[in-house]
Amino acid sequence: MRKKSVVVFIISLLLIVFLIDWYTGKKVSISMNKDVQLQEIVIQKGIGNLSDIKNRTVKNPQKAEEILSMVEGLKVKEAKEKVRIESPDTYMFSFHTGDDSERGEMVPYSFFVLGDGTFIFTHEDVDKPLENPLVTTSKHKELLDEIRQHVGLNF
Repeated sequence: MRKKSVVVFIISLLLIVFLIDWYTGKKVSISMNKDVQLQEIVIQKGIGNLSDIKNRTVKNPQKAEEILSMVEGLKVKEAKEKVRIESPDTYMFSFHTGDDSERGEMVPYSFFVLGDGTFIFTHEDVDKPLENPLVTTSKHKELLDEIRQHVGLNF
């Protein structure tokens, strides 16, 4: 009988820990403001390695909208520690309204993707940067590959 109560206690304790982690994990879904029309995507690979950065600009509002809809709804949590994005396998997707006056100003919306498929969001919405970045709760390597294919990236 005593053995059964120990098992029940351990299971109860694990359930409580799981529920506390679930509620404090701040999991949210990324959603985009549909009122702002983003005109182009600037894609960089190799962030932090100035000698080997690859760039591509896609000036297509439909592609920008499609990429944003592909990442919409990913489950994320607030980064508890600093996330290293300075890797040759890191992609940065910056979305612009197409207004040349915004060059040199803060990017209206952007996100990073590590080579392993971890997405890092720096904005909660267009023109609304986050104080702390949000990181996906799981890796999405296949989504990164799908996005790369969708915009014709060969790097």
